[in-house]
Amino acid sequence: MRKSISIRAAARLAGVAPATAQGWLNGKHMPTPALRENFRALLTELELNVPDSMWLPDAAVTVDRTQQPAPYLGLRPYGVADREFFFGRAAELDRLVDRIQQASGRGIVILTGPSGAGKSSLLAAGLIAEATVDGALAGWSVETMTAAHIRRSSEARLIVIDQFEDVFETSSEQSAQLVASVAKLAEHAVVVLGLRSDAFAAASEYSELAPALEHAMLLAPMDVSQLTQVIVEPARQLGVVVEPELVAALLRDVDPGDTQLGRARVLPLLSNVLLALWLASDGHRLTVADYYRAGGLASAVETMAEGVYDSLNPDQWEPTRLLFLQLVHVVEGLPRRTPLPLDALGAAETQVASRFIAARLLTAATNEIWISHDALLMHWPRLRTWIDDSASELRIRERLRQVTAVWLANDRHPSSLLPVLQLPVFADYLNDHDRIARLSPDEQDFLEQSQQHFAAQLAAERARSSLLRRQRRLAFITTAFAVVAALVAGIALFHGVQVQQAAQSRQLAYSVRADRAGDTFIQAQVALAAHALSPTVEGRSALADAVAADIPVRWTGGDAPGVLAVLEGGSPGEESLLVKVDTGGEAVLWRGDERTQNPGLKWRVTDPDSGLFAVDLTRLAGREVAAFGGQGEMSIWDLSSQPERLATIDVGPLTVYSVRFNQALGWLLIGDSDGQLRLFDLSDLAAPRELTAFAIPGAASGIVFDPVRPVVYVSGAAGAVHRWQIESLPAQPMPSLIYQVDGRTPRSQTLATSPDGSQLIAGVAGRATVRWSLDDPAAAPILNRQFGSWVNSVDFAGNDQYITADSERRVKVFDAHTDELLRVMSGPAIVNSAHLIDDQPVAVDALGTVRVWQAHAPVLRVGGTQIFQTATDREDHRWLAAADLSGDRMLLWDAGAGLVPLPEPVVPAEEDLVSSVVISPDGSWLWGGTSDGKIIRWPLAAGVGAGAPVVQQVMSETSGMHQLEIDPLGRFIVASEYLGKQTGIFTIGAGGELEQASIFDTADPQAPTLNGDGTILAVGLGEQKVQLWSVADLRHPELVGTFQVTALPAALRYSPTDDILAVGLGSGMVTLWSVDDPARPELLQSLDEGRGPINTVSFDDEGTTLVAAVGDGAALAWRINSRRGELLFSVDTRSSASSGTYDARPILGGSQMVATNRDGQIKLWPLNIEQARQQVCGIAGTELSDLEWSRYIVGVKRFDYCS
Repeated sequence: MRKSISIRAAARLAGVAPATAQGWLNGKHMPTPALRENFRALLTELELNVPDSMWLPDAAVTVDRTQQPAPYLGLRPYGVADREFFFGRAAELDRLVDRIQQASGRGIVILTGPSGAGKSSLLAAGLIAEATVDGALAGWSVETMTAAHIRRSSEARLIVIDQFEDVFETSSEQSAQLVASVAKLAEHAVVVLGLRSDAFAAASEYSELAPALEHAMLLAPMDVSQLTQVIVEPARQLGVVVEPELVAALLRDVDPGDTQLGRARVLPLLSNVLLALWLASDGHRLTVADYYRAGGLASAVETMAEGVYDSLNPDQWEPTRLLFLQLVHVVEGLPRRTPLPLDALGAAETQVASRFIAARLLTAATNEIWISHDALLMHWPRLRTWIDDSASELRIRERLRQVTAVWLANDRHPSSLLPVLQLPVFADYLNDHDRIARLSPDEQDFLEQSQQHFAAQLAAERARSSLLRRQRRLAFITTAFAVVAALVAGIALFHGVQVQQAAQSRQLAYSVRADRAGDTFIQAQVALAAHALSPTVEGRSALADAVAADIPVRWTGGDAPGVLAVLEGGSPGEESLLVKVDTGGEAVLWRGDERTQNPGLKWRVTDPDSGLFAVDLTRLAGREVAAFGGQGEMSIWDLSSQPERLATIDVGPLTVYSVRFNQALGWLLIGDSDGQLRLFDLSDLAAPRELTAFAIPGAASGIVFDPVRPVVYVSGAAGAVHRWQIESLPAQPMPSLIYQVDGRTPRSQTLATSPDGSQLIAGVAGRATVRWSLDDPAAAPILNRQFGSWVNSVDFAGNDQYITADSERRVKVFDAHTDELLRVMSGPAIVNSAHLIDDQPVAVDALGTVRVWQAHAPVLRVGGTQIFQTATDREDHRWLAAADLSGDRMLLWDAGAGLVPLPEPVVPAEEDLVSSVVISPDGSWLWGGTSDGKIIRWPLAAGVGAGAPVVQQVMSETSGMHQLEIDPLGRFIVASEYLGKQTGIFTIGAGGELEQASIFDTADPQAPTLNGDGTILAVGLGEQKVQLWSVADLRHPELVGTFQVTALPAALRYSPTDDILAVGLGSGMVTLWSVDDPARPELLQSLDEGRGPINTVSFDDEGTTLVAAVGDGAALAWRINSRRGELLFSVDTRSSASSGTYDARPILGGSQMVATNRDGQIKLWPLNIEQARQQVCGIAGTELSDLEWSRYIVGVKRFDYCS
């Protein structure tokens, strides 16, 4: 007989946390070696026998040098010699090379990112080994320096200094000298600094680094496609195959929602587990079976480290402990790696160090040795135990390091010495001569000088009376500590509180940007803190990015996985209901808008050891009724007022996984872990009457009744959805609905039918949904493959949309007829269940946290064919339009109703649109250009959208429309050719018809723009010039001015309220020109914040905000005051690593900015930062816990950032 216990009970039996036990039992991860005995104890209790062969033998992870060279490097970063195995960073290398080339031969370029993002590898194997050898920087001479040894001169054209954060762990004087050396080098060469992001605040205190920090290149964690290259390509170079199943398992396990790993730190862990698998492989194939036997990703470091440790002789264990403790120091209570001179190692330590170096857990170079990566500190329990057991010793060493640094910073002045041997905090530690021998030379010198100095002082005191001597000694020791405290405090005060807060603001802002795929609620809180600390550009940018990230209300749930059910309001006066149940046996109820205002009404349904796994809601007999199913639990509740149990159904020891009401018939169907389905009549809610029972092979995971046919569908079987006819009882089986995904038959997990009964959708454990037409169920189903993991939940929202929840931590909304992805929301953990209620997406995850999103998302279009241009009307701000490069799609939104998508304007089948589009200032007409010189127009009407199209040939059939520009007064349209050399002006008739006024020659015209009264036309030319034309007489344009620019003038825009012309250049610069007198244009300002070609520039209606789309993926906004621009923010529009920004413009009266990117995404950002702050502060939800604050807002004392 199968034995059933709850997750919490399993955790207690195994002696682990519930989340750990859940991960074992749902297959998310396998136990680490340290927890294997705990896992075996649990299996014994469950009466399961798992053979020892499931574990990878310990011997398999020991280092076998005969298999070298290995294509994976473990924890060691890629070096110059590892180029052939370096993959996944091509786009980032291109960006870094672009930054270097833009420096024009001198300056500082900073590459920043969290520990583990791959900075060192990109610099060594990418920049040095590839770019300067046969890449874009071929021929450049290059020199590498370490942070501790930076020379002030070099003959090299390119200088690379990695781990530059080490500079700031020296004395302040030494740090300043090293930074000054970098500045000196940058006068004649390009200096590239690799800087860990948590050192950003320290670096920002040095003015020499400020310009480079403002434009630092952030190395974000790899996306799925890049990680796939890291996994597959190195082995392929040696002819070894990596199983697709292994790739899928690894990608699932590096899911950034796994908080034990962290997004930035998965790369070294991934490399390490691949090395372990390589060493254990047969040399032909890396398999998923070996991966699971090795314990999965999180245990790879422990497995490797323990394998080396177990291979040592017992007399080498203590030298190993001492070695690793010397390689660690503690900063603010957290262990950090620290290098150790090789000559400081004893013979025994040298022997053990060589073993760990061979395993790539330690790295030795330039006469030093250090721990290869922070991952070893996090994931080797033995090392963590050593550190915890030696916490006092490490704290003393850190304090000694700090006071030595103060002494060095004060030119070794005696006033900075301490009576260390007279202070208990140091005395016991320093009585051990072996410990002193392991200190640095400066620390040993500090101790020697302190002892000599205070020995002399104390000798003088002995000549006085014993009473005076005792008083003096006490006072002297106290004063010595006060001196050090004053020195440290003085250094902090010297830099100033404002400087510190600005640095913290930038550091927090960078952490938000580095974690773009993480928890958007937490990102928003961190952004608020960054902005509140100091009004930095980075803080404003982080806040704008947060608002654009679709922030939900969140209600935390105590780490107990949950599922949801919704009940929409029916008749007038009926409120919608949302209920969550969890594996802790509790339920939570929200009515109406309560889900966005408070944490709901919570009550206990069953004991914690039973847990709840299924819920459904309905209205019967004038009551709001809920059904709850769990382990040995099945009950019916009245939720009309206070929750009241009406009935309990005996299910024995089995677990109920699915429940479903049939409101029309007054039935309840329940499915359990043995595949049994039992149908009950609820005529008497207090006494359910069983009608019939039937079964499927496997657990019944989902149930849905057909809304128009007497049929019920059940999921849970492999490759099939089972059907029963229930028109008459007992239920009669029908042919199952069969499917395959890539030739496999994954299990169906969840089901939903459209309200009109036309479609059935199943979410399956094969990264897909399967959709059938119920009008023709025998027809082949349609697969939606837009998932990276299992689909755990699916539900229809009306007949036209459906929503899914998956193990990739995503909630997605799709078009129910085309499977077009309409919206994506993310969280920090696997999402178990998602629904749409009152147009708001709601979801619950594996931690029991409920998230509620707004009905309208800041992302108007998730992706698709590229869009180069958007358009809006100027007067009433009623419309937003865009044409994509598919040639047959014009998109339209009702801006007055909150940017609601409208039916797409019809594009005649024979026409091929290009991405040029304008709307008349009064919002009455929409125009789009075609690839063969035509313009299509659509009439626009409020509440309707676009009318029937009309097509006109206006220019040559051999050249497409590059861009359209409409007169600010709505009198005429300007069109420029894409492949030709002409620009045309066309007057607009009363019915929208166009009449040619003039055609004139322009050389490779770029982005025409009109001034505020439509009398001056500016046209950029391919020969790096801008022409100014008087168009007061539309039939006879007159060239009245020309000026030269330094690069291609790809984007031009006049201010609507001033004679200022913004010119965006291909070099990444935006220039502001005064054109009061077109014959004598005057350069007002150069805005050089871009790091890629400027694709578009645009002003708001008042001319007070200027925005620019940058080819590197940024969108920039400046406030214009007194004809000069000040950077408001720089936001990241990219939805993938290679996605640049094509268009950005203010809309809705300048309150928001819309931007498009290379992936076809269209998204909104706020332009009023104070309104953005108020908006985010107005989002309810569980505030950050103390643990979350310490984890995400590091080094900042808790404060109210919304006050």
